[in-house]
Amino acid sequence: MKSSGFGIFMWLLNWKKVGICTLVTASCIALYVLNTAGSFLYLKVNISEGPLGFLLPETAFEGTLEPHDYYVVPNVAHLIWFSCHQFNFIHLLSIVSIYKVMKPDRIVFYTDCEPMGQWWDEARLVPVLEVVQRDPPTEIFGRKLNRNIREHWADVARLDILSSVGGVYFDTDIFVVAPLDSLRKYDYVVGRPSRYTLNNGVILTSSNSTFLKLFLDSYREYNSFCYSCNSVFNQNKLAWKHRHLVHIENESMMKPNSNHWRTLFFGKFPWPAHHFTFHVWIRNFQAAYPDVVFTPDYIKQLNTSFGEICRYIYYGDRTMTSDDSNRIPWWTNLKVDDNR
Repeated sequence: MKSSGFGIFMWLLNWKKVGICTLVTASCIALYVLNTAGSFLYLKVNISEGPLGFLLPETAFEGTLEPHDYYVVPNVAHLIWFSCHQFNFIHLLSIVSIYKVMKPDRIVFYTDCEPMGQWWDEARLVPVLEVVQRDPPTEIFGRKLNRNIREHWADVARLDILSSVGGVYFDTDIFVVAPLDSLRKYDYVVGRPSRYTLNNGVILTSSNSTFLKLFLDSYREYNSFCYSCNSVFNQNKLAWKHRHLVHIENESMMKPNSNHWRTLFFGKFPWPAHHFTFHVWIRNFQAAYPDVVFTPDYIKQLNTSFGEICRYIYYGDRTMTSDDSNRIPWWTNLKVDDNR
């Protein structure tokens, strides 16, 4: 048996039979399958709803946290940008939407590699934007973070930041389309993209939230191999156990979800009637349509709800028109409009 396994191994290493590209491709596929299988098994084995959770009504998955009569979440936005990569037009729209719609006192952009380029230069025009140098974490509770999963770095960093100062965390592909003030009266708010998951792409929390402390403490059992177990499944598991500590937005923050991102980019639906935020899932789109580049000109005639949202953020007008005289970029009247 051992010799048979060794023979297979040596055959895989035979460059004449299997090229380097084949080996790399096979390795990537194997890692993807293992990660997917690990996530699925984790969900089935560890999820607190149990194997019959699918029989429960949607209301069984709601949080029961009551709001305060006053704001407990600071009016401060936090974004994280670890490693050097391209800052595109969608990232700009995310920051502009936070600035224009949430109207935060501060937008703190934590990075170990400040972006460069046209759209970052435009983002720097936001009066309340602050760039803070911050290195990505390397461990949590003595456990080494997976250096190949950049998202794990940000998962840990956001909880550390929020535990220190509270506020609202946003992924850099989140569009804010309605004021968040009503949600800032809850100690902890998160959005649900699907029945068994809570997405940490937007988190509103006070620094002394009990649920936030439990969530951070759950990283004592950090799983370095599973992409979503720590941030998505564990958060949902905790919310099921401690529903009185969390407010969950089932429809208004994370839908369409990552499985239905085409609805956002190509569909038509009413907004912002039932939405505070949209998770754009820009990486999904770019993987499927690598040749599409979003720009101010491109969104002018985009006849979808996504086009409407982009125009609303960038130009302040969701309608399509060929008359460029009606297209005034968001930054044009900054000195006049910004009273903060």
